[in-house]
Amino acid sequence: MPYYWNHTNAELDINKSFTHGGTSYPRQWLQRSSEAQRTELGLVWRDAPVYKNEKYYRNLLLASGGVGSIPRPLDGLKEGAMSACKKTASSKLSGSDWMVIRATEGGTAVPEDWAAYRTAVCEYSNSYEVAIGEATFESIQNMRAEWPESPDEKVRREEMEAADEEAKGDLSINNDPQDNLPINNGE
Repeated sequence: MPYYWNHTNAELDINKSFTHGGTSYPRQWLQRSSEAQRTELGLVWRDAPVYKNEKYYRNLLLASGGVGSIPRPLDGLKEGAMSACKKTASSKLSGSDWMVIRATEGGTAVPEDWAAYRTAVCEYSNSYEVAIGEATFESIQNMRAEWPESPDEKVRREEMEAADEEAKGDLSINNDPQDNLPINNGE
């Protein structure tokens, strides 16, 4: 949303002083001047360019002030999404890897909820990778991963929900009319 010089298309910072034609203008001149004064000086207002999502498009600012957007190659987008999926799955599983190692070395078995979680993460990762592989340019932009919740995350969520419910209960309004009478301070 800056001002531009009409003759050069150069952007003029709204909070900087500038010199034009041998005349120095203070830093707040653009904010305090009238539209007629700015036009007379050769300044035009242009709305900020609207860029498309940089993850999916290469945006170029055109001389006209508009934006040219070139789609990024789908293979590269798929490769990045696939890599992110694998990294997230690995990260989600790493917190419980010690349970699997302990179990394979003859220790305590992996708790059922954690075993189910690990299976769910692997299955989700595999199905999400298939979806990425089949994605079109349009569909890959709308893909959002919804990973399974770990047993620890589930406990935290349930605790927060219980605390929210308890807080709502504490805020309930007392509907007894006797409790809402004005207090007489002897006046």
